[in-house]
Amino acid sequence: MSSPNVEHELIPPLQMTEYMLGGAVLGISFPLILTSSYYFVVDKSNRLIRALKFIMASCFFIKTALLTSFDTYNVPCEQYGRTVSLLYHIAMVCGNMVLLERLAAIVRPNLKKYARAFEFFILALRFAVGIWDTLSVYSGEQAGGYCLYIDKALVGSVYTTIDTFVDLYVTVCICVILVRHMKRLNIDGMATRTNIRTYFAVTFVNSFRTAILTVVNLLAAIAMGSRDQFVPLVHVLWPLTNYIFILLVGYDADLTKAVRELPGKTKAGLRQQRENSSTPHHTPTPTNA
Repeated sequence: MSSPNVEHELIPPLQMTEYMLGGAVLGISFPLILTSSYYFVVDKSNRLIRALKFIMASCFFIKTALLTSFDTYNVPCEQYGRTVSLLYHIAMVCGNMVLLERLAAIVRPNLKKYARAFEFFILALRFAVGIWDTLSVYSGEQAGGYCLYIDKALVGSVYTTIDTFVDLYVTVCICVILVRHMKRLNIDGMATRTNIRTYFAVTFVNSFRTAILTVVNLLAAIAMGSRDQFVPLVHVLWPLTNYIFILLVGYDADLTKAVRELPGKTKAGLRQQRENSSTPHHTPTPTNA
């Protein structure tokens, strides 16, 4: 008996890459949802950061699941497209707020109100651009019944630039704060190997995150600003950017905690040194028995 000839439709390599990256985003988002919600309940410290990470991971998870369903037949394309866009921008606003909160935690008290004001301004601007993108995004049905999602080049370039600027701003400010503090430690003779290693680790992690996110954001902006033949790259670079952003921001260690603790110890040590140096040392005089 001859078996009937069955033609198997192969998935294009670009689409297969999109599926793989989408699965990676789902896989890295779900554990972050669980851990951030768990520690939010059991630990009262840093609850704002954990709430932001929970919202960010949840939005990325739902957004990626919906975007993957674009390749299924007969789904409400316009509603899906606008929901995907809104979830993405909410996630990015929360992620940017995590970075800015890390910076605000180590800013000097007299400058904290200015840092908070700038944080409010840049986050409000980022959210406004996100709403603009959600209203202007095109998501329609193709001839085969599948959905097509196209981001406007101008809007995409604007919010990508804002995201890159926020990350660069946080990294530069943290590095400046660390350099100034290390200079004070050196002048006071209190620089130790532990301090140097701590500051080096914080600087390296922030610089590494900025370099990676700048590259992927730049590639995404170029892809969105290009013509039709480069549009499919957005569907690969978008989940790739999401994955790296979740990995570097959602799973970041609070290295600034060590920085917050060291200045307090430094000031206490200086006060102790001043007290010791200002206290006169009395030598006991022998008494005649």
